[in-house]
Amino acid sequence: MAKKLLNVYLAGPMTNCSERQKTVWRKRVKEALKTEFKCLDPTDPSAKKGALAVSADIEEADVVIANMWRESIGTTIGIVQAKRMGIPVILIDQHCLDSPILKSLAGDCIVHSEEAAINKLRNEIAPSLTGTIQVVKRSGKAVPFDIKKLQKSLKSACLAAGVDDPIFHILLSRRVHRAVLSTAGTVPIKTETIRDRVFQELRNISHDSLGEGGVHQVEHANALLEAWEFHEVLMKEQGREVQEKEAGYLAQIEDLSGRLNELDLEVENLRARLSTQPTEIAAPTEAVAQHESTRIAQVIRNRLGKKRALCIGRTGITNFGAAFARRGIQQEDFAELFEEKLLEGKQSNLNADLKAYLKTCPYVLYAFDGLRHLNEALRGADNLIVGAGANDAVLRFLLRLSVAGKEHVECV
Repeated sequence: MAKKLLNVYLAGPMTNCSERQKTVWRKRVKEALKTEFKCLDPTDPSAKKGALAVSADIEEADVVIANMWRESIGTTIGIVQAKRMGIPVILIDQHCLDSPILKSLAGDCIVHSEEAAINKLRNEIAPSLTGTIQVVKRSGKAVPFDIKKLQKSLKSACLAAGVDDPIFHILLSRRVHRAVLSTAGTVPIKTETIRDRVFQELRNISHDSLGEGGVHQVEHANALLEAWEFHEVLMKEQGREVQEKEAGYLAQIEDLSGRLNELDLEVENLRARLSTQPTEIAAPTEAVAQHESTRIAQVIRNRLGKKRALCIGRTGITNFGAAFARRGIQQEDFAELFEEKLLEGKQSNLNADLKAYLKTCPYVLYAFDGLRHLNEALRGADNLIVGAGANDAVLRFLLRLSVAGKEHVECV
């Protein structure tokens, strides 16, 4: 199999430049690199023209050489795009413009001649991009590292964490790839090594507000770290709980299967007895149910005082009014005692909003199905009731009141 050549995009001033200014330096660089790299030249007659074409070429590049022989807004934008994509940029500052902005973007990849740029590409940048990485799967089989597969996984993680950026997962995958290449050597790595490297690169981005992506990349990294670390903790806790509870569940299933036949027989007996009773008993039964509903509502009213509890869920998924109705709370009582706030989806500021709600509301019921996971600080709040859905949150709320007020609340 022929060795794949790295793509090198040749960026530089174009607007208000003569044909010689645009092409001569590019021809020299292409001639020097022609056997080792594939150069993407926007002045080539066969190249597509326009801003979108240039943007697409930069996205396909493995390295960008930017010859800033004079200040150029277009070239600077191209450098920013490349850095956001995690693509290394070698900046040729032959007239020593010494721009602070360009320094912040290119870092230590600033040279002062075409020859120095070519040497840096050959000796430093290219070796860090062309190494071969073997990954050992759990089955023990070694396979080549697949950056496209990593990007797909990272894109799914970004969507789950509410990170709305079409290229953040590409930037992150390129950073992980470069980092693994620089440390792996010839020894195959484990999938856990890649996962750990992803976490490390996220932490690096989150502590570098002036780096490749700026403030927005820091926000994306923090959101992804928060969601991912919460998932890791949750999975560990669930793993321990599963092992501890599995034996107990099996015993309960065996016990319940025996009791099920007894309950079926008891239901049939109750139905037979009910069919022999006069219809006049219906009114007293309804009165008892109404009394129980009133009593439950009063327990809640006593706990809330003159304030209302707040119920938060996802639009189209959650209905707290119906969930309370299943447990005997009438609609008028629900309207008096609770406020329901339904959200459209995973809002980035939801954790901050919840923190404010917890200060003003006696209780906040949160159904997280379809919404964001909570951060560690919020999960410990005494007046926050969290459930997978409205029914789960309502059940936990009524149980909380039953224990706190030493009242009995019927929840089934």
